[in-house]
Amino acid sequence: LAYLFRLLTGRLPKVAESDVLRRALQVQRRSFAGRRERARALLAIGERVPAEGLDPVEAAAWTMVASSVLNFDDVVRQR
Repeated sequence: LAYLFRLLTGRLPKVAESDVLRRALQVQRRSFAGRRERARALLAIGERVPAEGLDPVEAAAWTMVASSVLNFDDVVRQR
């Protein structure tokens, strides 16, 4: 999570931001658990095919968290 945040914002997350991201990842994992087809549908969007053997639930959860980080003010200001 710290690497993702630093990659997109150019800085390490504050403790409160890390906590929010950790909770968001847990929520997304629970949201996609038991809904593998929903996770696969999310991963089917875009130009790239997910890597073979990738857990769709885990990848979908990380996709949603990355999408959230992309909406942080620090990311928008960098663009």
